[in-house]
Amino acid sequence: MLLYRYSAIKKYTISNLIEKKNWVADPKSFNDPFEFLTRRAFDFTETGLSFHSPDNIKYKNYIESVTEKYGVVPYTELDQGNALMWSHYGDNHKGMCLVFEVNPNDNPDLFKVKYKRNLPKMNYTKTATAFRENLIKIATIKSRAWKYEHEWREVFTQKNKHADYPGKLTKVIFGCRCPVEDMKIV
Repeated sequence: MLLYRYSAIKKYTISNLIEKKNWVADPKSFNDPFEFLTRRAFDFTETGLSFHSPDNIKYKNYIESVTEKYGVVPYTELDQGNALMWSHYGDNHKGMCLVFEVNPNDNPDLFKVKYKRNLPKMNYTKTATAFRENLIKIATIKSRAWKYEHEWREVFTQKNKHADYPGKLTKVIFGCRCPVEDMKIV
């Protein structure tokens, strides 16, 4: 399958391209402020996010402390012609889109995002396996409002680091406003 990764063209993205690495981002830097939240304290509603109870603030803080070190590399299965993806993630059509040939079965850290009405539940657990499953659930469930992205995510136990590409880089596509100088550099 093909997965697409949109980005701006900056010094660090050129460096990443040379090194054949992706940057593992902090979900708190994403444009969705509700990344890595759970249902116990919050839930999606038709008008936004609902805060259940002040008593759950401790639970929210616990989840944030647990997920603090985890990072994500986002992709989409949409083709390079999607104007919204270029606008939101491809530097308003001035950036680039990396196209990867990926076999999801070969990458245990790669997951398809599920778009749901409710945030995920996370049960307290002491086993490492169950804990990882809960974290994967938190990292891969988003509001239905984001469904147009058809997102896949690599989930890592560390953030702010480089990770190998998820598969073979097959193509680099430039946005319709990409400066010729940037294309030459890439």
